[in-house]
Amino acid sequence: MGAYLSGLYALKNPDRISNLILADPWGVGPKPSNFEERLSPTLKIFAKTINSILISPLTLLRMLGPLGPHVMYRVRPDLGSKFAHLFAESKEGKSNTALDYIYHINAQRPSPGEEAFRALSDFGFARLPLAQRLHELDASVPVTFIYGEVCVC
Repeated sequence: MGAYLSGLYALKNPDRISNLILADPWGVGPKPSNFEERLSPTLKIFAKTINSILISPLTLLRMLGPLGPHVMYRVRPDLGSKFAHLFAESKEGKSNTALDYIYHINAQRPSPGEEAFRALSDFGFARLPLAQRLHELDASVPVTFIYGEVCVC
């Protein structure tokens, strides 16, 4: 979300920006026009209900209490595998340490950043994408977009 906020800052204060670098920027592109059509009716109703009554999607995780880590292991085992190489106790390419960490940092009270993300987003896409207004940025401010993945081998 930092790139999005930096873009907004640059739009308001171009005289304070010498070069705008947006690394893996969230919030640039719009939500696809057919996004909600691609959701099943059940998922669409569930998502809208959750979005209207909860502070964030992580609220569900918080509500699980002590069951949260077990749900994380079942719902996102890919994260345990993805970060397993970072932990010595990893067996068979899996690690509960990463999942425990992810669960515990997200089970805390919502941070101001999380609350801001909820206010700025709609189904994970920016409510007001930068693409719709980045053309208003002063032409003297160079903009660099960085997309991709870094491989730590």
